[in-house]
Amino acid sequence: MTFRVGQKVVCVAQCRAKLPCEVMPRMGQIYTIRSICDYDDGIPGLLFAEIRNPELHYADGFGECDFNALKFRPVVERETDISVFHEILRTTKAPETVAVCSHEEKPHG
Repeated sequence: MTFRVGQKVVCVAQCRAKLPCEVMPRMGQIYTIRSICDYDDGIPGLLFAEIRNPELHYADGFGECDFNALKFRPVVERETDISVFHEILRTTKAPETVAVCSHEEKPHG
């Protein structure tokens, strides 16, 4: 799956912290990719605009904790198409106005 900076993704699997001070994405939440880290195994790491962790020393170097791309999927954003409703309005005749009396009129007198 290809990701790009600025893309919205949803977390679909739990992410586990390497260190207790790290903020992790939450399942079902939507995030915006701010950076993509490439790794030799071909699975990118993602950094999000909504989560900023401190840069720390890890076994593989110094940096911010990134998140395995396999735990996210792109958010499908569709524009709302209301043309079908416009067509219904265009082709439907306006209802006739009918006066309805709710009580019987009694003669005055």
